[in-house]
Amino acid sequence: MSPFNTPVGCRGNSTEFICEVEYKLNIGGGCSDRPQCGVRLIGLTKAGLDRYGSWLTYTESVKHGFFFSFENNTFVWDSLTGTATKHLIDADTTDDMFVEKYCAPDKPIGHRLWDSFALPDVKIYIEDQSKLRSKCDIIWDHQRKLQVLVKSTGDKQWTLDIDSVGEFLFVRSVGFPTEGHMKTEKCAESSNGVCVCGWTHRDGNKIFSYGICGGLKVNGFTWVSDTEEDVMYRNQDGWGQLLNGMEGTLETNNGTNYLLINTTDAQSRENFGELQD
Repeated sequence: MSPFNTPVGCRGNSTEFICEVEYKLNIGGGCSDRPQCGVRLIGLTKAGLDRYGSWLTYTESVKHGFFFSFENNTFVWDSLTGTATKHLIDADTTDDMFVEKYCAPDKPIGHRLWDSFALPDVKIYIEDQSKLRSKCDIIWDHQRKLQVLVKSTGDKQWTLDIDSVGEFLFVRSVGFPTEGHMKTEKCAESSNGVCVCGWTHRDGNKIFSYGICGGLKVNGFTWVSDTEEDVMYRNQDGWGQLLNGMEGTLETNNGTNYLLINTTDAQSRENFGELQD
């Protein structure tokens, strides 16, 4: 569940910016009495929304560990501290996914909408650390002065020169509505006359494009459905993350102005070997 499309509102006075809504873990139809079992959501009061300006600004602040508090009638920044989630998993289990269910809020927050809100079931995926994860990168070969596609798995590496002009499927999920395309054009900067100038990916009902093909700069969403927000989910390192968990970065080579692309399946529910490419 993304915090970007699930804002939580609650009542409070002018000095209260946030509130906490707790949901206990549902175990066999009953609610767990263990304090560490469950989920705590942090929401905004009207004063908090006015202070931050938007739900997106608030979530970005929290992700970086800060939020506004009220001390001596002065607004200050405070570091947000807390405990991370922890899940105990049977070492002998063969399942790679299980579902957690939650009870109704332990303490009502005084708003009819949120007091009756049921937290959706959450799927927890188990990562097998023994599996080798891969990276697929488009880099600049400084020695030969051209762009290459490099795939790395463990200590093994494969390299392919990028020498054709056009638009090419980079990767496509078989289980999620996600895929990525790269675009190349003729250029003088590369020794073989071909450079990567653009990238487009689909993530559910959103399409994002980035590039400089034909001298036209593009950086943003070119399509977003009415049920989506024009926001890209990012991990703690700032890498963009798609629905299947695959992550990546886009940047411009300072020397050539053409694109460098880095992708990894380290946190993905699919590895590159299971995808169409």
